[in-house]
Amino acid sequence: MSPERRRRVEELYRAALQRTGKEREELLARADPQVRLEVETLLAQRNDSTMTQLGPGFEIGAYRIEALLGEGGMGVVYRATDTRLNRPVAIKFLSDDLADAAGRRRFQREAQMASSLNHPHIVTVHDIGEWEGRQYLVTEFVDGGTLKSWAKRERRDWRQVAELLAGVADAVAAAHEAGILHRDIKPGNILISKNGYAKLADFGLGEMGGEQRRDPHLDRRDPGHRSLHVAGAGIRTDA
Repeated sequence: MSPERRRRVEELYRAALQRTGKEREELLARADPQVRLEVETLLAQRNDSTMTQLGPGFEIGAYRIEALLGEGGMGVVYRATDTRLNRPVAIKFLSDDLADAAGRRRFQREAQMASSLNHPHIVTVHDIGEWEGRQYLVTEFVDGGTLKSWAKRERRDWRQVAELLAGVADAVAAAHEAGILHRDIKPGNILISKNGYAKLADFGLGEMGGEQRRDPHLDRRDPGHRSLHVAGAGIRTDA
């Protein structure tokens, strides 16, 4: 395989890991057939060798696993208990596919980005560590699920939607003012507490200010711009 083709395969593979279902299918459908075949083979191999799930009661340092919350391109997320402070937390393990040197740097950068942003609408980072060669990130546990599940549970008043997304927009603006672009704002990365409070999560695709200038596809608007569009949330409102 030529270096150029290998680069294209790696880029498409990493992009595919960040998508599921129809979004992944559409991404692969637009790719070169030979590159797509290589990526589909890698994805199939990944499905055959995903991380063994940790069962309830398993302990990693001071953290006791309670349940699996979800799995995506960046890794696996569990609900756990911090036994030192007796509080619920979420633990995110880096995927095997991203455990190379570049993936580790990216994962550490996510922790540094999120922990540097002290904002009520951004998920708080508590800790970062490594277990059996796998890096993990410990954050606050948001108990209401994602924006998508919040929207599906019941019909929402337009005022509820406006108030919720205004908080997210304020979080985005705060990140921009700190020189950080999230780059992956979607319903799955917006968590909602049971009392209806929104929290922006997962800065794994963010870029620090020095890197964003090298990417021609990044939004170059005023960092203080507060407009926000979240595609795919499926929010229904009563006018």
